[in-house]
Amino acid sequence: MDPTRNNKTTPAAVKRHKPEKDLLIWHLNCNGFAWKKETIIQHIKHTETKPDVVMLQETLSSDTPKLPGYRTHAKAAKILSGSSKWRRGGRRPVGVVCTFVRKGAAFVEHKLATGGPKTVRWR
Repeated sequence: MDPTRNNKTTPAAVKRHKPEKDLLIWHLNCNGFAWKKETIIQHIKHTETKPDVVMLQETLSSDTPKLPGYRTHAKAAKILSGSSKWRRGGRRPVGVVCTFVRKGAAFVEHKLATGGPKTVRWR
């Protein structure tokens, strides 16, 4: 008997989901979303293959960033006191990671435990 046939525990018997197309992900350390938003929008608009996911690092925005045609998943930035060369008053938002998912794309959002890496378990 062939071990890959009719044996539900073997990988050959497991039905695999094959995506219809590849997932296109863009990542950018923008160091200030407000200053680069229009450039990012124009780049997406004029590219032949639109990204499914756009991930931005260092958005430096206390407001939730938005891109047309995408759903935004971001945490609001915290404002830190201290000296800053680019903002008067010494108050500046810290970097935030923001993920934009193309409208119409299927995704699942997971809530992660907070409190630092001690709360995350890897198996």
